[in-house]
Amino acid sequence: MHTTKYQLLFGLLNKGRIDYFPRGASEIFDEYERFKADNAQLAIEQDLVLVYPFASFFFVSKENQLLHDAIYSGLVKTHKDGSFLAFFRTHPTTADVLSKAKLEQRHRIDISNPSMTEETLAIPKQYWFSPEWQLEKID
Repeated sequence: MHTTKYQLLFGLLNKGRIDYFPRGASEIFDEYERFKADNAQLAIEQDLVLVYPFASFFFVSKENQLLHDAIYSGLVKTHKDGSFLAFFRTHPTTADVLSKAKLEQRHRIDISNPSMTEETLAIPKQYWFSPEWQLEKID
Protein backbone atom coordinates (compact mmCIF):
# COMPACT_ATOMS: atom_id res chain seq x y z
CA MET A 1 0.00 0.00 0.00
CA HIS A 2 1.24 3.47 -0.84
CA THR A 3 0.34 6.69 0.92
CA THR A 4 0.95 10.31 0.05
CA LYS A 5 -0.09 13.78 1.13
CA TYR A 6 -3.68 14.67 0.33
CA GLN A 7 -2.88 17.62 -1.99
CA LEU A 8 -0.52 15.46 -4.08
CA LEU A 9 -3.36 13.08 -4.95
CA PHE A 10 -4.86 15.57 -7.38
CA GLY A 11 -1.61 15.86 -9.33
CA LEU A 12 -1.24 12.07 -9.43
CA LEU A 13 -4.78 11.80 -10.74
CA ASN A 14 -4.25 14.48 -13.39
CA LYS A 15 -1.04 12.80 -14.58
CA GLY A 16 -2.70 9.38 -14.83
CA ARG A 17 -0.47 7.93 -12.10
CA ILE A 18 -3.58 6.87 -10.17
CA ASP A 19 -7.09 6.22 -11.42
CA TYR A 20 -9.02 7.21 -8.33
CA PHE A 21 -8.84 7.94 -4.65
CA PRO A 22 -11.79 7.22 -2.38
CA ARG A 23 -13.46 9.97 -0.38
CA GLY A 24 -16.22 9.85 2.19
CA ALA A 25 -19.73 10.87 1.21
CA SER A 26 -19.44 13.76 3.65
CA GLU A 27 -16.22 14.96 1.95
CA ILE A 28 -16.49 14.38 -1.77
CA PHE A 29 -18.97 17.01 -2.92
CA ASP A 30 -17.34 19.95 -1.15
CA GLU A 31 -13.90 18.79 -2.27
CA TYR A 32 -15.07 18.42 -5.86
CA GLU A 33 -16.40 21.99 -5.88
CA ARG A 34 -13.23 23.28 -4.29
CA PHE A 35 -10.76 21.53 -6.61
CA LYS A 36 -12.54 21.02 -9.97
CA ALA A 37 -11.34 24.32 -11.49
CA ASP A 38 -7.69 23.27 -11.20
CA ASN A 39 -8.29 19.61 -12.01
CA ALA A 40 -10.06 19.14 -15.33
CA GLN A 41 -9.98 15.34 -15.03
CA LEU A 42 -11.63 15.35 -11.62
CA ALA A 43 -14.99 13.56 -11.49
CA ILE A 44 -17.19 11.84 -8.96
CA GLU A 45 -17.80 8.16 -9.73
CA GLN A 46 -21.56 7.68 -10.18
CA ASP A 47 -22.15 3.91 -9.92
CA LEU A 48 -20.02 2.47 -7.10
CA VAL A 49 -19.68 3.02 -3.38
CA LEU A 50 -16.88 1.56 -1.26
CA VAL A 51 -18.14 0.76 2.21
CA TYR A 52 -15.94 0.03 5.18
CA PRO A 53 -16.45 0.39 8.91
CA PHE A 54 -15.35 3.77 10.18
CA ALA A 55 -16.40 5.03 13.57
CA SER A 56 -16.80 8.49 15.09
CA PHE A 57 -16.68 8.87 18.82
CA PHE A 58 -17.23 11.45 21.53
CA PHE A 59 -14.35 11.60 23.98
CA VAL A 60 -14.67 13.07 27.45
CA SER A 61 -12.37 13.30 30.44
CA LYS A 62 -12.19 10.16 32.59
CA GLU A 63 -13.04 12.45 35.49
CA ASN A 64 -16.37 13.45 33.93
CA GLN A 65 -18.45 10.27 34.21
CA LEU A 66 -21.64 12.34 34.40
CA LEU A 67 -21.01 13.82 30.95
CA HIS A 68 -20.10 10.39 29.55
CA ASP A 69 -23.30 8.89 30.91
CA ALA A 70 -25.45 11.76 29.58
CA ILE A 71 -24.00 11.48 26.05
CA TYR A 72 -24.19 7.70 26.03
CA SER A 73 -27.73 7.43 27.35
CA GLY A 74 -28.90 10.27 25.11
CA LEU A 75 -27.51 8.63 21.98
CA VAL A 76 -28.95 5.22 22.88
CA LYS A 77 -32.36 6.75 23.74
CA THR A 78 -32.60 8.88 20.59
CA HIS A 79 -31.56 5.97 18.42
CA LYS A 80 -34.15 3.71 20.05
CA ASP A 81 -37.03 6.20 19.79
CA GLY A 82 -36.17 7.20 16.21
CA SER A 83 -35.35 10.84 16.89
CA PHE A 84 -31.67 10.36 16.03
CA LEU A 85 -32.56 9.05 12.58
CA ALA A 86 -35.13 11.81 12.11
CA PHE A 87 -32.46 14.38 12.93
CA PHE A 88 -29.92 12.60 10.72
CA ARG A 89 -32.32 12.57 7.76
CA THR A 90 -33.37 16.20 8.08
CA HIS A 91 -30.20 17.98 9.16
CA PRO A 92 -29.27 20.22 6.19
CA THR A 93 -25.73 18.85 5.88
CA THR A 94 -26.56 15.15 5.95
CA ALA A 95 -29.75 15.56 3.93
CA ASP A 96 -27.80 17.36 1.20
CA VAL A 97 -24.97 14.81 1.14
CA LEU A 98 -27.30 11.82 1.08
CA SER A 99 -29.40 13.39 -1.67
CA LYS A 100 -26.31 13.97 -3.82
CA ALA A 101 -24.64 10.63 -3.06
CA LYS A 102 -27.66 8.48 -3.97
CA LEU A 103 -26.12 5.61 -2.01
CA GLU A 104 -29.16 3.39 -2.44
CA GLN A 105 -28.69 3.46 -6.23
CA ARG A 106 -24.99 2.53 -6.24
CA HIS A 107 -23.34 -0.86 -6.45
CA ARG A 108 -21.96 -1.47 -3.00
CA ILE A 109 -18.49 -2.93 -2.44
CA ASP A 110 -17.81 -3.82 1.18
CA ILE A 111 -14.20 -3.91 2.33
CA SER A 112 -12.69 -4.45 5.74
CA ASN A 113 -10.93 -1.84 7.82
CA PRO A 114 -7.86 -3.47 9.37
CA SER A 115 -7.36 -0.44 11.62
CA MET A 116 -10.54 -1.11 13.58
CA THR A 117 -10.19 -2.66 17.03
CA GLU A 118 -12.23 -5.69 18.03
CA GLU A 119 -14.04 -3.50 20.58
CA THR A 120 -15.10 -1.06 17.89
CA LEU A 121 -16.17 -3.81 15.51
CA ALA A 122 -18.29 -5.28 18.33
CA ILE A 123 -20.53 -2.19 18.37
CA PRO A 124 -24.06 -3.42 17.57
CA LYS A 125 -25.04 -3.25 13.89
CA GLN A 126 -27.93 -0.83 14.45
CA TYR A 127 -25.45 1.93 15.32
CA TRP A 128 -23.51 1.68 12.04
CA PHE A 129 -24.69 3.77 9.09
CA SER A 130 -26.82 1.91 6.58
CA PRO A 131 -28.39 3.25 3.35
CA GLU A 132 -31.75 2.30 4.87
CA TRP A 133 -31.28 5.25 7.24
CA GLN A 134 -32.33 7.41 4.30
CA LEU A 135 -35.73 5.76 3.99
CA GLU A 136 -38.85 7.19 5.56
CA LYS A 137 -39.70 3.96 7.37
CA ILE A 138 -37.19 1.62 8.99
CA ASP A 139 -38.29 -1.86 9.98
